[in-house]
Amino acid sequence: MGGLVAVFLAGAPFAAVAAGHVAYSVGSRTARAQQVTWRQVPAVLAATAPAAGFRQYQVTVPASWTAPDGTRHAGTVLAPRAPGPAAR
Repeated sequence: MGGLVAVFLAGAPFAAVAAGHVAYSVGSRTARAQQVTWRQVPAVLAATAPAAGFRQYQVTVPASWTAPDGTRHAGTVLAPRAPGPAAR
């Protein structure tokens, strides 16, 4: 019985690393397959980007856009922040 516990304790870290590698590989392949279909389209901001805080270069702003297939979408997008008081 003690031998089985020792084998399990010795093999568990290797099994965990192998499972993590497989999960990462599958996730990476899925992400690449999705990114192949992505197309960049212009978005129309529904509001002015607010001035951001310290070391924040982009902020989320409501926007709308039309996909390549003609469907209209609305949501939030990352936009460059408005210049703060120090930049004026």
